[in-house]
Amino acid sequence: MRNHLLLALLSLAVLTACSTSPSSGAFVDQDASVGTDTGSGGSDAAGSGAADTGEEDARIEIDIQFDSDAEDAADSTADDVIADATDTAADTAADTTADTAADTAADTTADTAADTGTVTIPNPPTAPGPYTSNQTDASYTVTYAGGDRTMDVRIYLPSDLADGPFPLVVLSHGFQLNGEGYNVLGDRLASHGFVVVSPSYGDSLFSALSHTALAQIVVATIDWAAVENARSGSALFGHLDLDKIGVAGHSRGGKQSIYAAILDPRIKAVFGIDPVDSGPPFGGNDPVAYPSLTPERMGELTVPFGAVGAGHGGEATLFGFGPACAPIADNYQAYFDAAGAPAFEYLVVDAGHLDFVDDCGFLCTTCGQGSDASVGRNFAAQTAVAFFKVFLTADESYRPWVDGAPIAALAPAITFRQH
Repeated sequence: MRNHLLLALLSLAVLTACSTSPSSGAFVDQDASVGTDTGSGGSDAAGSGAADTGEEDARIEIDIQFDSDAEDAADSTADDVIADATDTAADTAADTTADTAADTAADTTADTAADTGTVTIPNPPTAPGPYTSNQTDASYTVTYAGGDRTMDVRIYLPSDLADGPFPLVVLSHGFQLNGEGYNVLGDRLASHGFVVVSPSYGDSLFSALSHTALAQIVVATIDWAAVENARSGSALFGHLDLDKIGVAGHSRGGKQSIYAAILDPRIKAVFGIDPVDSGPPFGGNDPVAYPSLTPERMGELTVPFGAVGAGHGGEATLFGFGPACAPIADNYQAYFDAAGAPAFEYLVVDAGHLDFVDDCGFLCTTCGQGSDASVGRNFAAQTAVAFFKVFLTADESYRPWVDGAPIAALAPAITFRQH
């Protein structure tokens, strides 16, 4: 308002100056100044004076009216600007509030997920994957240093073979067991896109194969699978990605898988389920036939290593009168401690050594047992899927189930170490 008043006064001063200098032409009504001339000097002077007075009044009135209109327009414009600024500020504040709320909600969700181990991917390893597992039983013959050996084998195949080729996992059973006793593990792996070959080695308590022979048979089984992958009419024909080979095994089978991975560079990852380094109760002391791998040879293992252990594995067998099924000095901990990086150790605290087998009947009672065998069995299956997804297929979306929040959230029932 003060600026508008100054403008009005300035305009009045200019108009006053213009009344004595008509040649300036400022705000002059040309019709009013023409026609007052009567040809008489006095009349002209008087008319001029009257005209000047009338013009000045008109000019003042016009200027004041102009100033009033300009002031109203300016005020209106100012009000609009203030209103627009207010709206903009309100919008900005609302957007900022919304963004802050969204960020806070996202952070809270992420923190909650981290605390609870909740991770979402299309096909988590905790459940069967996108394929149905199709089992095929057959027999095959391999040649190794000890000669030829014909064995039964269970093969687990993903249902949609057109999506292949798939990574190969050779699964080795424990002592006194067979390759058909691990359907939970084999089916889970196949449902997530792995071909699993699970031989039955066919030895027994009093005619046990040596650990060296067993490792050589694993290597020979990979040779056999490669031949079958190229043979038309084979159940494996064209379905194997031989650049992605892993081995897994339970108990004695865990040891022979580690040993095979030391011997064969085609093997890219090894997963042991309560692996045991010690030899059989009869005749297992020959260092050539039954070499100790931990700690002596673990430095030769150069691929990723994972091990699931059983909390009751080190307990005495045969109702407290026999040796432990997985002696502490030779168990999963000894393997992990001696392994190079990357290595991962999972302990299922309330699991027995044979809880990882589907059903081993009376034999299961000879080792320490957990209160619910399905816990260890399912955990081993999901962890094997995640482990091989990461280290055979480089699918990092499964990494949380290897060393992330879902694993941490299981404590204290399941503990975890890595290096």
